[in-house]
Amino acid sequence: MAEEIQEAVQIIRVAYDGIEIAMKVGSGGIAAMQKAIDFLKGMLDYEKSLGKTSMRKLLLKGGDLQVLQFKTEDMRKVEKMAKKYGILYSVLPDCNKADGMSEVIFHTEAVPRVNMMIQKLKFGTGYQCGSGQGEFQYQW
Repeated sequence: MAEEIQEAVQIIRVAYDGIEIAMKVGSGGIAAMQKAIDFLKGMLDYEKSLGKTSMRKLLLKGGDLQVLQFKTEDMRKVEKMAKKYGILYSVLPDCNKADGMSEVIFHTEAVPRVNMMIQKLKFGTGYQCGSGQGEFQYQW
């Protein structure tokens, strides 16, 4: 009889341990799923603030835009420096490939950073779009 009681206690203990392990695994899985959902939600809400973006996203952000022209062979340097200086920009399609120039468009609020970038690069020509409130000063 004592042996039967011990076996019953052991069966109950194994069942309890199994339930405890299942609950720990289940709660860990739920926590991991919650973290994954939070990450995906953050990615959907993320608004890019520097580097290359699409023209559509620049227009959706609103405000005046500036356009700069650079030699096509210098575009890698320009893109690297724009990202370094935290400039959100878009490269316009090259309509006239024969002139060897590419155009980059950015927001007027980034003009001081663009001026610094141009000083470091020592090249680039520009013209202004919008209401004319920017301080764009380089015409090289």
